[in-house]
Amino acid sequence: MQIAASRYLKGMYLSYQKLDAEEKIRYHLPYLLKLKGESVLELSRLQHCYESFIAEHYSLRSEFFINENGELIQRIRDDVEARVISEDLSRYDDLIKEGFELENSPLCRLYLLNGEGETYLLFLFHHMVVDGNSIHDLVKSFVDRYEGAGSESEIARVEDLQGYLEFEQESIQLALSHENAELAQHSNELNLPWQHVTADSFRVIAQTNSLDHNLYAKLVEFSKQEQVSVFNILKAAYGILIARYSQTDEFLISYPFFTAKNHSVQGCFVNTVFDTFKLKPSFRAQVHAQSIDDNLKISRYLPAPEALSRAKSVDGYPAISMTMTDLGHAPSEKWLASPVSVNLGDSDINLAVQLIDDTLRYQFIYSNKLESPILSRLGEHFINLLAKLLADPQAELKSIDYLCDDERSLMLEQFNDTDVDYPKDKQFIELFAEAVHNHPDSDALAFNGNSLSYRELDDASTRLANYLVAQHGAGPEKVIGILFDPCFEMIISILAVLKSGAAYVPIAVEYPLERRQYMLENSESILLLTHSDLQGR
Repeated sequence: MQIAASRYLKGMYLSYQKLDAEEKIRYHLPYLLKLKGESVLELSRLQHCYESFIAEHYSLRSEFFINENGELIQRIRDDVEARVISEDLSRYDDLIKEGFELENSPLCRLYLLNGEGETYLLFLFHHMVVDGNSIHDLVKSFVDRYEGAGSESEIARVEDLQGYLEFEQESIQLALSHENAELAQHSNELNLPWQHVTADSFRVIAQTNSLDHNLYAKLVEFSKQEQVSVFNILKAAYGILIARYSQTDEFLISYPFFTAKNHSVQGCFVNTVFDTFKLKPSFRAQVHAQSIDDNLKISRYLPAPEALSRAKSVDGYPAISMTMTDLGHAPSEKWLASPVSVNLGDSDINLAVQLIDDTLRYQFIYSNKLESPILSRLGEHFINLLAKLLADPQAELKSIDYLCDDERSLMLEQFNDTDVDYPKDKQFIELFAEAVHNHPDSDALAFNGNSLSYRELDDASTRLANYLVAQHGAGPEKVIGILFDPCFEMIISILAVLKSGAAYVPIAVEYPLERRQYMLENSESILLLTHSDLQGR
């Protein structure tokens, strides 16, 4: 059987096909189960349960291809080989990278891993057939089947999927036609403290931690007190961290919306919602501002590429994304669940939050194509900031310190230890002349993407100094005023005055006109060096 797939799946299909083999891991969803205690798995029973598991879920028997009309077709097969694959635990990293051919089902694999005296089951799904909202239920249904705790459920009907896709299409048309569905315009450029670099191979890095019991209790208490979800609280804290990193008060952040949450269908039914983060004065105000506005409630049915096209200045996906999944409890008391998030999609950084067995796990996920010392500190900065925000929800956000103790010591003590020995018998102009002699072609000044070498700076300041002496009588006991916005000419003027033997009086541009005039008169300045556009200000 085959049907036209959703528009969101088509976008995911095309994105996946464009990726290099190593980057395809962006759309792989692994879920790892560790067997507790002395329990032993029966391989034959495991194989039988896997076969019936695949048979029960038409999404896992699906494969995808583009037809002659350019439509993405979801073909559901009846005859799919389902085989449990035995591997050594040491191959885990290689196994989750192995790509899928989207034209050939099943788009999932089950590995039995052994190593270090432990036994694991590794489920590896492609994102085309499962989403973060359904992966835990899928794994639990398999474990229940193996342990005999679950009854043979009715095979899900493909007709339900067809009905849902018709509903989704109507919702998309509503979103497209609604006059207020257009997203706010934003630039997607964030000045974040990391760089994109070229890597020999693509690798996903995930920093995984759990909230300590006390902080989690405070988070839950604040959630109840303010009557807001834990997700909105964490999203607010995450946005504040990014705002502090980028020194930007407003930007886009993306997160998933599960469009089929209340429908009895199988597969991937998640869409990307783009939300505008606007920094507020306090954490309490920020938390209450994080609900989706009416425009986004309508736009949530728009496939991501179409939603982006409606944000006219956005060239690509936001660099920042967040996902949160409430996984409830581990599938069984015999297993320790370790859902592993490697799904980056098209973002630079993804914060994945998972609630399982009353524990909040969080992962900062990024690739080795980003480089910065600060990346290894993401988790620490986030928790430090969250703790401070929960302790004082009314605190002014831009003043909250999220640094680690060693970073604070570095900034306050080592960076401020600026005492340097220098020849005290020489004047500044003599020291500058030595720098020109030793490093004539090195950059002396850099500003707004332009630079001046020591030789160029020396030449320009010498010409101006000669002019000041010849035309205005500059020299010892003379004073010259200097009035500039930051620019090369300000430094050239200071050096020129010093070279002429005169003294300079710096005057701030923001001073009132009367104060500037008083400074010039009181200092008996013979001249004011400035830009022509500043003279009348």
